Amino acid sequence: SDPDPRGRKGCRKNDDRNIACFFGSDITEQFLRKYNLSMIIRSHQVKQEGYEYTHDGKVLTIFSASNYSKGSNWGAIIRW
Repeated sequence: SDPDPRGRKGCRKNDDRNIACFFGSDITEQFLRKYNLSMIIRSHQVKQEGYEYTHDGKVLTIFSASNYSKGSNWGAIIRW
């Protein structure tokens, strides 16, 4: 599942990737509150800069494979 890039609420089918679903910032807030967390760190989605913050900085996507599938994206790591 991926953070909704259009800022919509709820969950919906991910037609961009034809798999999984999109989730809105409201879903992020519900999940964080339910499990007493402050942030979600996730992967498996190409990001041009290797990483991307969404949902008011509460979701961080990390993608470590640079030039994925003959692309021109950066790779990133997170140091905890």
